[in-house]
Amino acid sequence: MIIHPDKALFAQANSLPAIPVCEHYAGSERLISKSFELQNEFGPIFDITCDLEDGAAAGDERRHATMVVDMLRSDANRFKQAGVRIHGPESGVWEAELDVVLTGVGDVVAYI
Repeated sequence: MIIHPDKALFAQANSLPAIPVCEHYAGSERLISKSFELQNEFGPIFDITCDLEDGAAAGDERRHATMVVDMLRSDANRFKQAGVRIHGPESGVWEAELDVVLTGVGDVVAYI
């Protein structure tokens, strides 16, 4: 008897969801908006990473993180397939960014 690998490997388990194979990084309000426009036009075929590390000017990280939170809360994020990239632990701002993100969109952000 020949058994297809899908049946042999996953006979008892639920199938895994399809996930996008592409991730788009955007660091500015203009580029994040454009990314949401494209995602809404073409469907959830890619994830959007709102870049807090390379997107914010030095000293303006909290305002930038707040802008990203507002965008993730907006109707433009209709597929809820957007995450954030924060500064690394060597920086002095990563904890504040994480606090802004988790407090503002912890229930909506797809990944950090």
